[in-house]
Amino acid sequence: MTIDLLLRDAKHLLKEHGIADFARSAEILLAHAIQKPILYLVSHHQEDVSEKQFECFIKYLDQRKKSKPIAYIIREKEFYSHSYYVDERVLIPRPETEILVDEVLAQLNKLQNEFPRVCDIGTGSGAIAISLKKMFPKAFVTATDISLGAIEVAKMNATKLHVDIEFIESDLLHSVESQFDVIVSNLPYIPSQDILKLTDDIQQFEPHLALDGGDQGLDLIRSLIEQAYDSLSSHGILALEFGDGQFSKVQKLMEEYAFKDIVMLRDLASIPRAIFGKKTINGT
Repeated sequence: MTIDLLLRDAKHLLKEHGIADFARSAEILLAHAIQKPILYLVSHHQEDVSEKQFECFIKYLDQRKKSKPIAYIIREKEFYSHSYYVDERVLIPRPETEILVDEVLAQLNKLQNEFPRVCDIGTGSGAIAISLKKMFPKAFVTATDISLGAIEVAKMNATKLHVDIEFIESDLLHSVESQFDVIVSNLPYIPSQDILKLTDDIQQFEPHLALDGGDQGLDLIRSLIEQAYDSLSSHGILALEFGDGQFSKVQKLMEEYAFKDIVMLRDLASIPRAIFGKKTINGT
């Protein structure tokens, strides 16, 4: 069967199963099945696929029609211009999290310390920690996660992308003894009662441990803000991602725990998405 006909039938199938991005899904999955870039599908639309490629594509479609995320099907997700291995043990990296990396890099470049210590809490796939290490090689980067499965995935990605990172299985900072110039984190921030309202691809497949932030979505964020003060160096920086409508509450928590110079960042949709604060020493 030709690429053109396969795409036509695949788009129809996925649309019938209620997949919103049916066209994009079909194109990405077919391109991956034949191991070619998406543009190849256009320039070679009359080309026949092999039996092996066809069977691979059908397996992909069978998973996608059940709402399984593309990233979990092809075991791959791009973040900050690098390709990461992902599976159901970790949350799929989101593009909005890249603003967190951008700002942490900007802050690292302002530090007097040539070899800053950075800690990524709840690292998941390792996307934040690895991106920071790739872009700021002189930094000593530690990454933690409560999930051993997530640590295993993050280690795979660190090896794949050739970076040296210290990984620690830890509930937030409990098993971490070092002090850091920057602590960064994208912790679960979805209120427990909203988990069932998520789309099927998220609710059914992504790890709830990486989604559920407790009653108001702030349980882990609150705990990390409380713990971070003692784990930061003088005037160290805490950088957090949070959910829609949570900025004022997170800002108040940071102020309560003696953080100053608090800055809010918006994502590409102009939604408040990240917050930065500096540790206060004796009120300064």
